[in-house]
Amino acid sequence: MPETRKPLFSRRYLKALIWLLPGLILLLASAGPDKLPAIQQSPELKLYWLEQPERAEHEMRLLFDSGAILTPSQRILQQVLAEHLQARLQQPEIQSLLPAQHNSEVAALTDRLQLKLQWPAAQPAPRLGPLLAALAQPGDPAWQQRRFEQQRAQAYLDSQTPDQRLLNLMQEALRETPSEPVSPGHLHAFEQRLFSQPPLVLLGGPAAAEMAAAIGLESISEGTAKASRLHLHDGIIRLRIEDPRLPHALLLGTVTDGQASKEQARERLALAALQHLLEQQPALEFRLVWRSWRRQGYQALILLGEAPPLQPLADQADGALIGLAREQLLQDYRDRLRSPDGQLDRLETIAFYGLPDRQLDTQLRTLEQVPVGDIAARITQYLDPETQIRIELN
Repeated sequence: MPETRKPLFSRRYLKALIWLLPGLILLLASAGPDKLPAIQQSPELKLYWLEQPERAEHEMRLLFDSGAILTPSQRILQQVLAEHLQARLQQPEIQSLLPAQHNSEVAALTDRLQLKLQWPAAQPAPRLGPLLAALAQPGDPAWQQRRFEQQRAQAYLDSQTPDQRLLNLMQEALRETPSEPVSPGHLHAFEQRLFSQPPLVLLGGPAAAEMAAAIGLESISEGTAKASRLHLHDGIIRLRIEDPRLPHALLLGTVTDGQASKEQARERLALAALQHLLEQQPALEFRLVWRSWRRQGYQALILLGEAPPLQPLADQADGALIGLAREQLLQDYRDRLRSPDGQLDRLETIAFYGLPDRQLDTQLRTLEQVPVGDIAARITQYLDPETQIRIELN
């Protein structure tokens, strides 16, 4: 007689497992990255690093604080200086200070110049002191003037679109003092201000701690952080301009809290939900702009063409829409934190703005806890023309 054995699992148990397994997989997939590297900081220097043992290369980021860039004139100066730094990196005397195999990139961001250097992990790090001294050398005046004129021509072309014209007007109104025309001669003063203090230094890679120790010996001193403050000259702005060459457009905007504010997560989620809401409207052409610096920032919604009534739009910002925006925003954060570059991006935000976050995933936990009602109220405010900066074209 053949031997009979009792099944290890009952049929009821297997059915329950089949039902629960997909949900468990989704839960584990959304739990976020595991074993994020700890943020390390030199107590005396503007120096932060992340140990990334599985990374095949090292990365160094140098951040030069330019202050908030609001007007086209400021953007011209910043862009020309970024191009100057990129050109300087190709000079033989600077190439000799860098690893034999490396990639370099200079980016003009809204409040800083960012210089990235990447090189294979087996090669030695660049010598930071001589590199900074070489980069700070003044550029060729003739080259700078030529690039200045080219950037100014491009800025003029950009300003001819209705959305950029409205945005430029709002940005000008947010300045503490009215802007003045700039010339190539202003580049020298801007360059001196940018290099008057050492940059913030970020390091990532399998031997980031070792590199940090070597850099610390070069006596890169701590600088004083700048604060970006925005100002409305006459309270809430109401402007109407006419230009028969351009179609109708409307800007609604407001000054917002900055990166260091406890409201940062609410702002980010509200604008993500507003983006979803506007994308659901058929034939609605819009542009949503958000800038957030250390203490303040601004957001601007530009509606092109004849816009629909806005209050009914605000009523559509329900829990389902906000929940979808939250999940997509959280997933975007998780995906970025799974990559070494995304980890350094988050470290850059924390270090540059002096945030109290001591872990890379602090923003994730904060976003998960924002109440739906707070987000719906913010969207209603963003779409209320009576409480916003309002600039109308034609």
